[in-house]
Amino acid sequence: STHLYTYEQQYKQLLKQLGHCQRLTHLHYSRCNQFIIEQFWTVIDQCSWLTSLNLSGCTQLPENTIPSVTEYYPGLTFLNLAGWTKLSDWAIKAVAKQCPKLTYLNLSLCKH
Repeated sequence: STHLYTYEQQYKQLLKQLGHCQRLTHLHYSRCNQFIIEQFWTVIDQCSWLTSLNLSGCTQLPENTIPSVTEYYPGLTFLNLAGWTKLSDWAIKAVAKQCPKLTYLNLSLCKH
């Protein structure tokens, strides 16, 4: 539809702008749809200073995304994973091990 095309074009423009925000520290990425999920690593790769990441409701991302993200961002102090319905103990242990500065972790509504 035209609305979806416009949305995708706007999002692509946002991705280009993120390339200029290399010191971005907080990223709220909750309830992402399929198009946004396809662009997830493009966004994450451009934000090397993240300390706060909200992935609540992004249940379409595969579980192995969590250890990959926490390995890439060991300086995270805030991580919101609320609503992840398929989050194993393995993924949670990876977060604990790879993010020693973490002071906030939201696992509400997670089934693990």
